[in-house]
Amino acid sequence: MDHRLVAPEDVGNNFFLEFSSIGKPRAEEAVRLLCELNESVEGVANTSNIDDVLEKDPGFITSFTLIITHNLADNTLRKLSSLLWSNPVYPPLVIVRSAGFFADFTIQIHEHAGNLSPRMFGVRPARPLIPPVVDSHSETAPSLRIDNPFQELLERSRSFNFATMDPTDQGHVPYVYILVHAMDDWKAAHNGNLPSSYEEKKKFKEQIAKMKFKPDEENFEEAVAQAYRVWTPTRVPRDIQTLFEDEKCTGFPNAAGNGGGNSQFWALLRALHLFTAARGYLPLTASIPDMKADTKQYIELQGMYKRQADAERKEFVGLLREVVAQTGQRHVEGDGEVPGISDDAIVEFVKNAHGLKVLRGREWGVPRSEDIVPRIESKPRVRVELPTAQPAARCTHS
Repeated sequence: MDHRLVAPEDVGNNFFLEFSSIGKPRAEEAVRLLCELNESVEGVANTSNIDDVLEKDPGFITSFTLIITHNLADNTLRKLSSLLWSNPVYPPLVIVRSAGFFADFTIQIHEHAGNLSPRMFGVRPARPLIPPVVDSHSETAPSLRIDNPFQELLERSRSFNFATMDPTDQGHVPYVYILVHAMDDWKAAHNGNLPSSYEEKKKFKEQIAKMKFKPDEENFEEAVAQAYRVWTPTRVPRDIQTLFEDEKCTGFPNAAGNGGGNSQFWALLRALHLFTAARGYLPLTASIPDMKADTKQYIELQGMYKRQADAERKEFVGLLREVVAQTGQRHVEGDGEVPGISDDAIVEFVKNAHGLKVLRGREWGVPRSEDIVPRIESKPRVRVELPTAQPAARCTHS
């Protein structure tokens, strides 16, 4: 959207304008040349004045999923940002300012708790919403729960007799079984305790190394490399605990508000809090990493984790039903196991429970010094102490 015509200075500043564009509508010329980069993209030029649209048809602006501006005047930006901030379901605003090779970007965004479709939360909005951040691509890998194995995994790991196994078969045992088996033996010999000191951890790794027949068995090398999983307790990540302490979780449903798809996110999070309070850990994830193993045993291990994950997901769903019941929402046609929240959303939420995020922005133009300055003053990261100036030396002559 741009109501201006292309001026000579525009051609010098904009790679996507030509000299032949001078005097023509800037929006139309930019769209024409940009669309040449990708024929599958459809571009539409609008030559309306943004100030007029904001005054006469603000609904046109709020109908989009994302608004990007470039070098808008401050007065216009204030109107636009105020409009988009007035309702949590209105789209985010990206403000770009550039001059030559210099540019800065500002993002105005409401509570953004993702990349799940709102319809996965049972929301059917008049316009697309920005839903909760569930798959945040966290660097924290989901736990295999080796330190606290579920019963089926423990029993299967105990069934291996590594001392009498065929060497070829032993070379294809997944490292998960090796670790759980070695951990079980260690606990039996150490009053139920896991390795804790440096020396104990070293001895535990040596114990694993002694179990192999050949020095180059890759699965045992993996077990030694992953041995830290034995003495690293499975806990709820601190970032997730912080979300549990949020007032929208502790005060659900009253504090969650009606932020589009986000109220469903807080319902899911509240149920997750109840689950972890009872269990001490997050629901198990069905996926397992690649590892040295034959196809049969890898599929067996994968199925074991899936069965346990499904059982814990059902427990989570039971808690979620209780949470959603507090909102008074009832089942309607098309609902899954829980009213207003699709089965796919539940599966994806549980799968990514270790990497949940909630982002909260602020309205453009709101001064930030009011909370940044006190924070810096109260918790300075670096304190610089300048040396006291020494008086200059004096020379006297008698």
